[in-house]
Amino acid sequence: MNTSEESAKIEEFVRNLIETQEDLFLIEVKITPANTVIVSLDGDNGVTIENCTRVNKALYKFIEETGLFG
Repeated sequence: MNTSEESAKIEEFVRNLIETQEDLFLIEVKITPANTVIVSLDGDNGVTIENCTRVNKALYKFIEETGLFG
């Protein structure tokens, strides 16, 4: 799987995860050569630590369960 496919899967996952929070939105997903995933979020009222923690934990679980990076 190439980086753009992985990015697309992560982007879709994050969009689905935050869809119930109308004030929160995804800016971009970056994957470094070392497979570090950087997700940039923003919101109409800012982004809280709780928002970041929830997305981080769910994304970590998603990556582990799907074996996205082998």
